[in-house]
Amino acid sequence: MSNNSNKINVNNFLLINFLSLPYFIVSGPFLANLSVVISSLIFLFLIIKKKIYQNYFNNYFVIFFLIWCLYLILTSLISDNLYHSISSTLFYFRFIFFALSIYLLFIYYNNFILYFFISLSVLFSILAIDSFIQIFFGFNLMGYKYFPGRVSSFFGDELILGSFFSRIFPIYIGAYYLIKNNFKHLRILNIIFLFNFISVSTTIFYTGERIAFFYLILTSILFFLISNFSNFKKLFLLFIIATTIIFTSTIYKDSYDRLFLKTYNQFIILETETRNTYLSQYLNFHPFSIEHERHLASSLLMIKDNLITGIGANNFRIKCNEDKYYIGGGCSTHPHNTHIQLLLEVGLIGYLPFLLFYVYLIYLFFYNFFHKSISDINKNIASHFFYFSFIINLFPLIPSGNFFNNWLSIYFYLSLGFIFITNSRLISR
Repeated sequence: MSNNSNKINVNNFLLINFLSLPYFIVSGPFLANLSVVISSLIFLFLIIKKKIYQNYFNNYFVIFFLIWCLYLILTSLISDNLYHSISSTLFYFRFIFFALSIYLLFIYYNNFILYFFISLSVLFSILAIDSFIQIFFGFNLMGYKYFPGRVSSFFGDELILGSFFSRIFPIYIGAYYLIKNNFKHLRILNIIFLFNFISVSTTIFYTGERIAFFYLILTSILFFLISNFSNFKKLFLLFIIATTIIFTSTIYKDSYDRLFLKTYNQFIILETETRNTYLSQYLNFHPFSIEHERHLASSLLMIKDNLITGIGANNFRIKCNEDKYYIGGGCSTHPHNTHIQLLLEVGLIGYLPFLLFYVYLIYLFFYNFFHKSISDINKNIASHFFYFSFIINLFPLIPSGNFFNNWLSIYFYLSLGFIFITNSRLISR
């Protein structure tokens, strides 16, 4: 009896830890990363204790991922800055165990997706309400001040609320569709979902984060294309979001100016004559800001000299200061493009497996889109959003964060964990 109780407690602790993860992300990187480590360790403990480890380790995906992680460590060992690089790669394998722990929770708990949906719904509502308090009163419930055009809520001085919302929102939509079939009070579920859809969309606009707003537009387009909502509900939802943004923008113009006017000026008009990069020689418009173009130019110089094995994870910030790679304004902590960063830091050998997997998920997304490979309509829609979440988090044509950043990695593998739920063949033998 005691042993069974201990097993249940371990399972429950894994569940509580995971449901708390979105709140930990808001609190800062330490608790969020600790939560991932705990999930990974509990996952390993459970599969070894229950002797089901062969179900997870005897499949090609996990084996190849672990080999890829060993290669990442190797690139750090042979790099010019071992200590700085190895800290990013030595325990990178924890993220695949974190993703697998999500799938394990889905197996153990029939209502796991419902619990996750409720947890996110509460957090989304709190953040959205707090954000509007911050806009209207100049500070939020914790006293964080409102930066004109940049609402941040509980993230405070870190202006990443929009990034948090936009990266996790597709997973939230997918979770909603997974629980629709078995939820008795569908009207209540729809009200909660629509409220958060409206509040999250509006809040992302007021964060003034352009990439987050771009993600939101893509997510909304996908939703209106594949959702089984009636056309009336879709139009009503669009009308409410547009009306709210337009009405409040007449009072608070900063977000509009940043998202549209500043972007237009930055990419097309004002900076055209001030640039001195490769792209400026051929284009009258610029897909990236001048800073990002310079990061890219510096990265390309490094890639030429380190194409096969790269310079080692997280070493761009060091190499970009060397004379032969230095470009004024081109040095930063990372190249601000995931695909360029991987090609640069882990070389062609490390980048190609990642690229092949990324392209494969894009293939699955479009195959599922056109062929409806999952017979359950709601599960099919959910799978679209889980694939989409992973794809946009690593989209190659827009600026991005550091691939090896723990905060961003959580989003990557959170998406992957939910992909496993709707496509368990990825981790089958």
